[in-house]
Amino acid sequence: MISQTDYQEFTARLRLFFIQRLPQAADADDLVQEVLLKLHQHLHQIKEPSKLLPWLFQVARHALADFYRTRPKLKQMDLDQLPGHDPRDRELNFNHEFSHCMLPMILQLPPIYADALRRVEVEGLSQKDYAAQAEISYSGAKSRLQRGRRMIQGAMQRCCQVQYDSYGNIVEGQFPKRSC
Repeated sequence: MISQTDYQEFTARLRLFFIQRLPQAADADDLVQEVLLKLHQHLHQIKEPSKLLPWLFQVARHALADFYRTRPKLKQMDLDQLPGHDPRDRELNFNHEFSHCMLPMILQLPPIYADALRRVEVEGLSQKDYAAQAEISYSGAKSRLQRGRRMIQGAMQRCCQVQYDSYGNIVEGQFPKRSC
């Protein structure tokens, strides 16, 4: 059985998922209801509670595809022109959903890695500009960022039990019940 709190969390996350990908909020609300109806109809088939959220977003992805498939004038659109579509995001992933966990984890890293990741990943500074400002070689900056990213990836795996696809996207995980 799903608690009222879980239901409200699912509703909010699904709505955000659809609003980012649809031109109108009313369409997002319709698809949220459609997905929640499918959840209600198929809840008895889900044996493992940890698989519920990935299943829910898989259903959401299919509902979104069906939505665009039934819209004749959008059929001719290039996939990369769809609202909220990131060409690097070919599969459903949970990168955005877990992004709120990242900054606190970055700040817990050793200072040189925390500074590098904060400036490049959060503030959007280019790697070359970071290297110049930190007075290190471009190669050194890339290595520092890569080591920091591996540290964050390890922390995410320990804290949120995330699993990654071959592109490094988060495809499964659990939100932490406490601060990591």
